[in-house]
Amino acid sequence: MECIPMKNSLKVIIAALMILAISAGCGDSAPKDDTKGPITLTIWESYNNEEHKIFTSMLEPFREEYQKKTGRELVLRVSRVAHDGMLPKLKVSCQTHTTPDICRVDCAHVVPLAFGKAIYELDRLSNFGTDIDTFAADYVTAAIESNIIEVKGSGNKWERHLFGIPDQTNCVTLFWNKAMFRKKADRLRAAGLNPEASPRTWDEFIEYGKILSEPDGSSYAYALYNTLWWSFPFFNTFGTEFVKRDSNGILKCILNSEEGIQALEFRNNLYRKTYSVNGSDVRVEGGAWQAGSVNPDQGFINGIYSMVLSGPWNLEVYRRAGVDFGVGLIPEGPAGTSSNVGGTNMVVFRSCRHPEAALDLLRFMATPGFQKEWCEKLGQIPVTKAAYDAVDLSSNPELAVFFKQMLSTKARPRLPRFDLLEEIINPEMELAIKGGKTAKQALDDAVRKIDREVLSLVNE
Repeated sequence: MECIPMKNSLKVIIAALMILAISAGCGDSAPKDDTKGPITLTIWESYNNEEHKIFTSMLEPFREEYQKKTGRELVLRVSRVAHDGMLPKLKVSCQTHTTPDICRVDCAHVVPLAFGKAIYELDRLSNFGTDIDTFAADYVTAAIESNIIEVKGSGNKWERHLFGIPDQTNCVTLFWNKAMFRKKADRLRAAGLNPEASPRTWDEFIEYGKILSEPDGSSYAYALYNTLWWSFPFFNTFGTEFVKRDSNGILKCILNSEEGIQALEFRNNLYRKTYSVNGSDVRVEGGAWQAGSVNPDQGFINGIYSMVLSGPWNLEVYRRAGVDFGVGLIPEGPAGTSSNVGGTNMVVFRSCRHPEAALDLLRFMATPGFQKEWCEKLGQIPVTKAAYDAVDLSSNPELAVFFKQMLSTKARPRLPRFDLLEEIINPEMELAIKGGKTAKQALDDAVRKIDREVLSLVNE
């Protein structure tokens, strides 16, 4: 099969989304239904069994209140779709005129749907009632920013709109094995380090690493995943920006800034650099990113790695495995502590005949009462700031660290096909961590490819 060059491939992908959206009716707003009959909202979601059961039950108060307020019956038709199958199903639904009214999508998928004009700009709906910044101020910044996207509007000018509302958000923090720390408690104390807490800064992280790593390679202080998403905590804590508009309004990748180079050099040196400790050489990171190595999650459970970055999805996994662990903030770099962001957002398709009712429902899901119940029952991070103090964390105290970490977390670049950015950057980062390129060379090469093969198309 002939390979399509990446630039042409991306152009085809974006064009295909727009063609599907517009020609199949996703790109054009459905006629509003002004009758007095029932309002029906079809919702596609990808929650697990427990989440689905709680979600459907928690929508009932909204349905009842909406009917009292408007005098119209509200019918909510909720369908479950596998998370990995959601995007393919949406593409087919655009072709067959069967898109849902509301859909739960990965935060990375909002961008292509917005560029393809498949979903509503929520800030343009008649009941939005405020401006984007005022609305966003009530939400956790990194969670809401994944929905605030610049797209080409009338006159080919860039316009900033809100295309979704977060329903779940997450990030990673630093997990540390308390038993492995206790084993080296005397040496840690002698070095002026606290064996009952995680490192506060990256400099301190190195000092912990020198002691926690064993010279014989039986265990290491840290294990990393060598991908862009897992590297954002390093880039962010060093103050790296990903893209910036120049004086002509053209988007440029600036990942190869001095901050970016320092961040990648630091991260790479966790593996590449060795330290002489008591006459033996040790390295902080155990090469977990290499093919055939024990991955960070399994190695943390097995007591091979003292520290890993992970998310709230692994809290119960580690508990069931019997790991005695703690959770700390990502160590501070020159720009303080920060992390990456994941999660999902709710969007409203242009085929929806009642977009204002859909927006009301999404806002209901962000109310403090809804967020409190949702987060307490499911161990989730609130998407709104008002819910932070209301959530009872007594049964899940480690989650408090994630709450705090989210407040300093940055949204990923809002560009179509985030996976293509990974395809460009990940091989360059692997060359750099193996020593085939310097961090500067790797980022310079990645930036050139991103500008040429991704941003040139976005800027058209």
